[in-house]
Amino acid sequence: MKRPFHDFETAFNWLEQHPCMMYRGELAMQGRFYDSAFPQNLDIYLAKVNPTTDMIDDDESKNTKLEIWFEVLTYTEQNPNHPEWYDKFQGASCHDWQLDTGGRTFEEAIIKLALKVRKYYGESGRRELE
Repeated sequence: MKRPFHDFETAFNWLEQHPCMMYRGELAMQGRFYDSAFPQNLDIYLAKVNPTTDMIDDDESKNTKLEIWFEVLTYTEQNPNHPEWYDKFQGASCHDWQLDTGGRTFEEAIIKLALKVRKYYGESGRRELE
């Protein structure tokens, strides 16, 4: 696959406009408050990992490499099984663990996230099945 994102700015702007990053509440879908949830939908963590394994080691003295990690929320229409999760503006939030990613820098993590969004949601914003 051709690498679609060569720089941070392109990846960030693409994510900000991508359909899977938009709020999905009824007010948003009526066009009243259609707005991007990005980057507010990112939970951002700093993590120190073992540089030889790129994982957190039980021996904390080995965790010397700093990484930026993202957990990503997407929004859907109302979930009939969990109406309490619904907000008229945002829709129902859902942690999409397959989009979780990270990198040595914030910029690298954003580019990796854009690549994952394209892989799992394509351009349309519809979830691609594997």
